[in-house]
Amino acid sequence: MTVTDQVDERTHWVLAGLPPEGVTIADAATPAGAVVGLNSDGDAAWLPLCPAPGESRTYELAVHALSQPSGITAETAPEQARQVLTQLATANAATTGTFTRGA
Repeated sequence: MTVTDQVDERTHWVLAGLPPEGVTIADAATPAGAVVGLNSDGDAAWLPLCPAPGESRTYELAVHALSQPSGITAETAPEQARQVLTQLATANAATTGTFTRGA
């Protein structure tokens, strides 16, 4: 799963190893057994959404079904993670949402 800013293409979160039966993700917590890859700041963590005060940004949440483990680790760069997920995916789904930061 990836969360990407649609304006500047910054990756806010790479999450791999989710079970196929689904999982609940609360407050950007890493579910048991999952791994977080590097975000665009070079950290293996959730990068909070942060448009300028009073501005809106559109983000894409993409989920990829894989038939084998991705091999994504806490050291995997976001560009490499997206490439691996695209290559190994047997199915994909994506949605976009807009976040507006208060003034």
